Parts: sequence; C-alpha cells; structure tokens
Amino acid sequence: MARRGHYRRVLSDTTHVVATMRPKTHHLCGNRARLAALRFVDMSIAYPSSPTVLIVEDEMLVAIDLEASLEEHGYRPVGIAADMIGAMELAVVRPDVALVDCNLRDGPTGPMIGRLLGCNYGTTVIFLTANPNLLSDGIEGALGVVSKPCGYESVGRIVEFAVRARAGDLSAPPLGIRLFGDRREMVASA
Repeated sequence: MARRGHYRRVLSDTTHVVATMRPKTHHLCGNRARLAALRFVDMSIAYPSSPTVLIVEDEMLVAIDLEASLEEHGYRPVGIAADMIGAMELAVVRPDVALVDCNLRDGPTGPMIGRLLGCNYGTTVIFLTANPNLLSDGIEGALGVVSKPCGYESVGRIVEFAVRARAGDLSAPPLGIRLFGDRREMVASA
C-alpha cells in the first residue's frame, strides 16, 4: 500500500508491474528517468515491433487520452512529459515520433523541445496545439502541426503518417496537418 503523499501507477495492462512514484515536488531526483526507462522496457515487451511515441503535453487528461488512443492503435507510448526537463529525460529512449504541445508547464517551450527532438534525437515531431499560429514559420526538424482538439481516429492517422514520413513516404497526408517548409513542397510536387 502506498504511503500518504505517494500514488501507484500500473505501467502496462499486459503485466503486473507497479511502481511507486513520488509527487511532482521530487521530479528532479532521478527516479522519474528510471521509471521512464522501466516503462519503456515494459512496453517493449507488450508491443515488440510497434513504433514508439513520446507525448509532450502538460494537461494530464489530454495526455492520458492521447496515450490510450496510441495504445489502442498499436503504438508504444514511451511516456508523458509536461515540461522541458521531462521531455529531455524521456528523449534518451529515442522515440520514433513525438506529439508536442507548444505551451507547457514551464511556458512556451514546445517549439524548442520539438527542435531538439527532431535535430538531436532523430525523432519525427508533430505539434498538436491549440495555437498553430505560433508555428507559422515552421520548426527545424519537425514534420508539421495539427490543431487541437483532434479526434481519436485522427491521432492514429497522424502517427501513421509520421511513421511513413520517417521512411520517406509523404504521400496522402491526413486531413488537418500542415506540413512545414520543404516537406510541404515535396508533397505538392508528388
């Protein structure tokens, strides 16, 4: 049983691994990164060949809904990050795709996180944001932007497109995605 001030979270529905996590005030102590690594290993057992997806979103209800949607579509969420520190801790697993909001718990750091994930970690980044105008010029290393809210089925199509884009297939982008820069020109010429 968890002590007062702690909570328990099941790391996967296919195993019985449970970890005790500390409240947000202890997020810098290193336990968070170890738990993220444990979750990644656990989920890799559940979905051995599925693409991995990082969720960078500070609204937990939205993030948990995205996570459930991704799992339902057969993708492997590597974790949820609500700020820059959390995103960089989870980036070490080198996710295939990242769904990133612009305004996070630590301010409008989403574009910077997207640039770092795309350029330094080889992650295909798609921004899911209620403020797509903040990204009017595009972000280096990112694929594109989708306006929130987006439906359950849309999430699956968006991530499927991102996985295809990693392999160089930019044909038939899903409705609602605005591609950045040279990728937009590649789709137009196809």
